[in-house]
Amino acid sequence: DTAMTAATTTAYQVIEKQIRRTPDATAVVFGEFELTYRQLEARADDIAAALAAAGVGPDAVVAVALSRSPDLVATLLGVLKAGGVYLPVDPAYPANRLESMLHDSAPVVVVTDRATVESVAGTGVRCLLVEEITTACANPRPSLRPDHLAYLIYTSGSTGVPKGVAMTSGALTNLLRWHIGITDSGTDSRVAQFTALGFDVSVQEILSSLATGKSLIIPDDETRADPRALAAWLRQERISELFAPTPVVKAVCEAALEGGFDLPDLREVCQAGEALTLDARLKRFFLDSRTRLRNNYGPAETHVVTSHSLHDRDTDWPTVVPIGTPILNNH
Repeated sequence: DTAMTAATTTAYQVIEKQIRRTPDATAVVFGEFELTYRQLEARADDIAAALAAAGVGPDAVVAVALSRSPDLVATLLGVLKAGGVYLPVDPAYPANRLESMLHDSAPVVVVTDRATVESVAGTGVRCLLVEEITTACANPRPSLRPDHLAYLIYTSGSTGVPKGVAMTSGALTNLLRWHIGITDSGTDSRVAQFTALGFDVSVQEILSSLATGKSLIIPDDETRADPRALAAWLRQERISELFAPTPVVKAVCEAALEGGFDLPDLREVCQAGEALTLDARLKRFFLDSRTRLRNNYGPAETHVVTSHSLHDRDTDWPTVVPIGTPILNNH
């Protein structure tokens, strides 16, 4: 029985409660740059006010064309606080895909920066440069319900034309409540912001970190693309949680084995988007560590609906990992 009282709070309110608990803890790290939860909220407030002034309110789509950065995290929170619908747009997408997504979703505005504005400048959508957003003079507090939309993400289009999949704030809050209940929390935890921003797991990765008082650590693009560099970065940055698909998990573990080092701080690896299979070397890597391996499953239309955890060192881990059992309020 997975039934639990339905969420009555929005996803942003879940984050806001954590901000009140740990305002001075580190929320986001990118190289030498850090933001506390208090500073992140202040930046999100500024962005939310700018969005509200641009006409954003409940269920209004806001496209976000930014590379991974603290400003992207603040913009995601700002969109949610303004009541908008977060639509991640990768500036590296082909021009026809960008135009198709923006035409189909009809965003009120696209938040971008000077480095990426050219990728969306010709789409006809109003651009808001994040560098030009200054201190807010008003703090928007729209009346939001759990059935208001929180994000809109487009599928890859591998089986045809990409389609937009919208998620309500209530469904997202349910996912966060489940995640909070099954993972360790605390300001000593460090979560890698690895997942591609156009993949729905990135929303869980970012928001679950902030909802539990953890630090979200952002790698640069070169590190993210190189398994050896990524494995070394995970060790150097003392990353405790990694969200990544099976091929990346295997490549990182193989790089660590070849490099002759372990990842002692890595406590949880969440895999989604691929079938999870374990060969002998990958099993040994995890069995020799204290890392829990979690296999999450769910289509884009629902996000995670089932999950299976491998953490018992006294049992034989399967070669093909099952998709597990339903999460809260799923069956």
